[in-house]
Amino acid sequence: MIRRYVAGIDIGSEQHWVCAPTVDGNEREIASFGATTPELIRMAEWLKARQVESVAMESTGVYWIAPHEVLEGEGLQMLRVNARQLAQVPGRDKKSDAKECEWIQRPHSCG
Repeated sequence: MIRRYVAGIDIGSEQHWVCAPTVDGNEREIASFGATTPELIRMAEWLKARQVESVAMESTGVYWIAPHEVLEGEGLQMLRVNARQLAQVPGRDKKSDAKECEWIQRPHSCG
């Protein structure tokens, strides 16, 4: 079963990369947002405009807390994934922030 309206976020200290379906839901697109509260609110609005229901995020530090709180407060289901386990999944490309959020979104869309 493919879950169409899910997103993946690669969390960073100053910038977060997000992969979500396009507004029409037929493709995926990637955007970046800053780590400030106004930027997190802008991220939530961007995700809601794409009808995203669930978000998976990868972070090995404490930087996930603020995005998690803001997005959950906006009604999105939040899932924090284990970075070590995700790194072991076959088919992962070289790590870059833009590619990483796409990689997180892909398995999340499969449930």
